Amino acid sequence: MSRRRREIAALVTLVALAAGCGGSDENAGPFTVTLSGWAAGDCDPAGSHGPAHYRVCYSSPELRSIDVLDGGRAGRVAVEDPPGTGIGHWDWAALSPDGQTFLATWSAECNVPIAFTFPAEGGRPTVVTGERDWTKAPESEALGWTTDGEPIVRLPKGACSTTAEEPGTYVFGDGKPRRVDDRLEPSLEPRDL
Repeated sequence: MSRRRREIAALVTLVALAAGCGGSDENAGPFTVTLSGWAAGDCDPAGSHGPAHYRVCYSSPELRSIDVLDGGRAGRVAVEDPPGTGIGHWDWAALSPDGQTFLATWSAECNVPIAFTFPAEGGRPTVVTGERDWTKAPESEALGWTTDGEPIVRLPKGACSTTAEEPGTYVFGDGKPRRVDDRLEPSLEPRDL
């Protein structure tokens, strides 16, 4: 699909949403544009900041991305796969409260989750737990952000990979991670913890 056709499709969708014709799927969020022929089940909302709305899309390696709709213009965030990956995809993502950074879960081989951050404008991901080699990082699941802009990550008992020394849910801010309520679920909305 040409860029111009995507932009027109995005504008038509925005007009339909504004008119109340956005459908009844409560989980679809404000961004329901199909950019590259993806079905609705291949993309999930990833947050918004100002007029920009984001979604994480996954299916085959050629079709995975973070899409953005900003002021009627549709585009794609050029995020790299973690270095050395052969198998996997971005499974979930949430935009930070300041709109500068994504927190995302990479689903690696055997569906092993690893939490990363990367700039909202795209670029190379960084593993949240701090390992230089992400393949040596413990399993981790991105759960969202605090209202102060700190990543919230679950470190489960690893089934197929490395397990954290103390599994649980943590806020990764400056200094040592602090443990929080283990019952937290992924959320696009920042939480006060």
